[in-house]
Amino acid sequence: MRPDDLHIFAANLALLRQNQPEMNHFISENIFDSGYDASDISLEIGRKGHMTLRATDKLGNFYLHSLYDPIHESNQIIQKECQDPEINVVVLIGFGLGYVAEELCQRCDTNTRIIIVEPRSDLLAVALSSRPLDHVLSDPRIKFIVDTNTNKAAVKTNSELGLDKLKRWKIIATPAMSRLYQDFLKSYVDHLGACINQRVASFSTSFNSSELFLKHTVANLDIAARSPGVNQFKNCWKNRPGVIVAAGPSLNKQIATLKEYKDHLLIIAVDKTWPILKAAGIEPHVVVAIDPRRPCSWGSEPPDNVWFLSAASCNPDVVHSVKDKHIVSFGNPLHEKIFKPMIGDRGVLHTGGSVATNAFSFARLMGASPLIMIGQDLAYTGGASHASGYLWPKTLDEAKNLKGDGFREIEGYYGDRVHVDRQLDSYRKWYEDFMLAYPHEKVINATEGGAKINGTLQMSFSEACTTYAEPHRIDLSLLEHAKQSFQPTSPAIVKEKLSDLSQEIATFRKLAQDGMLLAEKIHDKAIGQKKSARNKDKLLDIKTALQAINNPGKIFLQEFVRKESFSVVRKFNTTEQEDAERIQIIGNYLESLVHGCDRAIAFIDEQCNLHD
Repeated sequence: MRPDDLHIFAANLALLRQNQPEMNHFISENIFDSGYDASDISLEIGRKGHMTLRATDKLGNFYLHSLYDPIHESNQIIQKECQDPEINVVVLIGFGLGYVAEELCQRCDTNTRIIIVEPRSDLLAVALSSRPLDHVLSDPRIKFIVDTNTNKAAVKTNSELGLDKLKRWKIIATPAMSRLYQDFLKSYVDHLGACINQRVASFSTSFNSSELFLKHTVANLDIAARSPGVNQFKNCWKNRPGVIVAAGPSLNKQIATLKEYKDHLLIIAVDKTWPILKAAGIEPHVVVAIDPRRPCSWGSEPPDNVWFLSAASCNPDVVHSVKDKHIVSFGNPLHEKIFKPMIGDRGVLHTGGSVATNAFSFARLMGASPLIMIGQDLAYTGGASHASGYLWPKTLDEAKNLKGDGFREIEGYYGDRVHVDRQLDSYRKWYEDFMLAYPHEKVINATEGGAKINGTLQMSFSEACTTYAEPHRIDLSLLEHAKQSFQPTSPAIVKEKLSDLSQEIATFRKLAQDGMLLAEKIHDKAIGQKKSARNKDKLLDIKTALQAINNPGKIFLQEFVRKESFSVVRKFNTTEQEDAERIQIIGNYLESLVHGCDRAIAFIDEQCNLHD
């Protein structure tokens, strides 16, 4: 099928390319060069002269738009779906001939973003060749996402839902589009839910704990300065099997097999499995900890002669309880940028926010293959949160009472349905995103329970061990050898660099305070309009100067005050007030920076004194 009207097709394509430049490659690959063939779709002229689309599925024929009046139909749909004035992002499933999108453009205000998710490029081509779409294709609020892959479409949609500007959002799928895209829509909503859970969980952790992360990192600098980082161990276990042990309920059934093969696989275990493994007579080769709040799982008897990998921001009591064989990592590239001048290169692990994903990333950085996962339920298998022997277990009912909403059922390991909360679902999404990005990695999910992780190979743990375990006892001297070139950083250098960090923050503070005072003066009506205008120019200069600063002190401060400043920034991005109100918001933001500077400087100076 070729365009019936080349003039309309060319004009629409030109508008699409001009206003959606990221669609250029897609157009060439999927529409312009390869043509299209929507054999299950046909154009018809409706009773009022409007074009509509007739679709055919296994149940018969149906129309994607009203055969009588698609414009009036679209008007009714938008009136029903977009009554809430707080909605500022609309996700439209299926473009069709663009009638609903046109109505959205007419009815939504200038600050509302409109995301059009169209799974089929052939249907988009039909629309582009059928009628002029100037109003839609030239509207800057419109964003097209055209992808048959539900996961990719969900990831792209999620990236458009900016938390700093989002008020409320709405998915619109007409009954006809829901029928046409029944399978796509179900999978897309599932993936989008996981994306949002991942984003909310990650944001919540960062929002509520950013200051704590930094404080713990500074408190752990003495250990980090004399310990190698994860980069030191890159590819030291290349193409040799590794098992990542998490504390999910299904770990109970794997303990016997793990004990049998414990000397023939590199065992990287999360710290919360330590009591479980110790009780079974299993000593892992690497123990991983990241939690900034949880106490030690080992009480007064820490792991001995075991490599201990900790995030720089881990609970200092946990970090300092282990006396030897430390490995350090950062979970945030910004934090590495702050502390690299103090202690040198240690490395960032691509992590999904859990200790198990951290352990997984370290195993992969070491070059381990295959990567075998056990205890990675990511669900309340059998209504339990963790394996027997875990120190802080919860039942599903207890977790629901504690966490409230965010629970849902998803596909399980065996095709069943299992309960997950928002956080667990975000970890599953992290693994699936990893497999999507690295489809050739050999990752075996041998959990035999919990949630299904798409992209991984499901295999029983006994079969994985029989197939991949090394015939002889593994040689751990490879890890010692990897450490040999490491050079520790002296305490004097750490203290000097901490002092430099404090000075950088003090310089930033001076500018922020000057801006805060200017914002206050601008509101003083007694100073006159001319002076007020000059003060606005000065405030703009200070804003430019603050933005131009690019040093560890500024990054430290922004992370340190993330919680206080986010609400102010969000208010600025979503406000529809006059200029005077926006100046007030800027002043409030600068004030939060000044107070944050004072706290940060006091904390760093206190830590410098401890290093005396």
